Order: sequence, then C-alpha cells, then structure tokens
Amino acid sequence: MDEIEEGKYGKPILLDYVVDELLTLAISRQPFNYVKLLSEKILQLRGRYLFESVMNDLSIEEIINAFIKLNENLNNKLSFTDCAIIMTTHQVGYLASFDEGFSGSLIRLRMEFFIYVLKGYVISNF
Repeated sequence: MDEIEEGKYGKPILLDYVVDELLTLAISRQPFNYVKLLSEKILQLRGRYLFESVMNDLSIEEIINAFIKLNENLNNKLSFTDCAIIMTTHQVGYLASFDEGFSGSLIRLRMEFFIYVLKGYVISNF
C-alpha cells in the first residue's frame, strides 16, 4: 500500500464507486458526525489522488457535498446513491419508489402511492 501511496505505479485513482460503497456502509453503521468527518477526509485526498467519476456530469466533490447536505437533518439516513441526490442536483421533480426512507428529504405526494416530490418543486397535474 505504501508503494501505491508514494506513486510508484502512477498516481492513485479514487473512483466514485469506491467512495459510494464506503459512505453507504458508514452511514448504515455509524453516527452522522463520523460519516461527515469521513467525507471531509476523503475530500482532503484531492491532489494526492485523482478523483474519477463515472457520472460525468457531477464531480465526486459535488456528490459528497450533496450527500452531506441531504443527510444532515434526517433521522433515517439516505444511502450515498439515493435518487434524491440526482433529483436535487438536476431539479427532477418527482420520484416513484417503494422506499419510505425518502420521506425526510422529499414530500410524499399521495399516501396510496409511493410518489414523492422534491421540496420546493411546483406541483402540477395533481
């Protein structure tokens, strides 16, 4: 590992999938303050590692910041890959999901359906 850290084999690359798995595991088992600190530590690796994102339209920094912002005031924490991150970034208004965990960051539009709306989104056709 030291040789990798020292760049013996080239500059290390940190993929968003690795960050995704780490933060998803952490938020399911650790207090939010720990996860927030871990996220900050990951962001401090900029410069030492190349950050590569498979989601070309968002950087790892943007994804981590959205993840922290969404989870900061929630009792039921969302996973790093939850659709709510994409929704808030791209202003997607509606989400259909069987996961009731979105109730803290999204408004459940109808009780009989699992349709959520982004807070602050103009609701139409309902």
